[in-house]
Amino acid sequence: MSKEGAKLSSEITFTLTRDSRDNFINPTTGTRNSISPHFAGGILGGDVTYQKYELESSTYHRLFWRLVLMLRGKLGIITPESAPIYEKFVLGGIGPWGLRGYPDWSIGSRQDGNIVGGGFATIFNLELKAVFEQNIYPLIFFDIGNVWNSFREANLSDLKKGIGFGIRMEIPMMGILGFDFGYGIDRDPRKWEPHFQIGRGF
Repeated sequence: MSKEGAKLSSEITFTLTRDSRDNFINPTTGTRNSISPHFAGGILGGDVTYQKYELESSTYHRLFWRLVLMLRGKLGIITPESAPIYEKFVLGGIGPWGLRGYPDWSIGSRQDGNIVGGGFATIFNLELKAVFEQNIYPLIFFDIGNVWNSFREANLSDLKKGIGFGIRMEIPMMGILGFDFGYGIDRDPRKWEPHFQIGRGF
């Protein structure tokens, strides 16, 4: 339950997940699929009403030598378009909706020059990493995605792209410590963007 100005929001959410990865911190094989619905308003009360759905799927494949390929896709939709700004989708940086090569929370619908998020988002990540026994592994990546006001306005020919490289280290009791250096192909001007990560990855 949260407040935005004078409005009260009451919501319920749950996640269904199927996870067959061999290691949740540094997987090399398996898949992870999940769906997360969110419902606010209606019989739950409050002043805000919306429905939000997030679907995510990732797969890991051992290649040759020590190389592991990760493919991940995620999409989200929220209705109606008048849903709260803080529930809408914004891409950029790292995290569940990260798009490396761009600053954190920099890709989304704008209003008066400010990011206000969007009602439909999709993102795809590709990583190729080399796994070593010392729990230190370098990687290269390609991210692509975008945000639109609604599903009706989605245009998959208009996707932001980022490429780059990084390194991960497994730290006991902490999880992942990582650094990525991403190049925003569709930034204006194009430039490299550093990203730091603590905790879990995708």
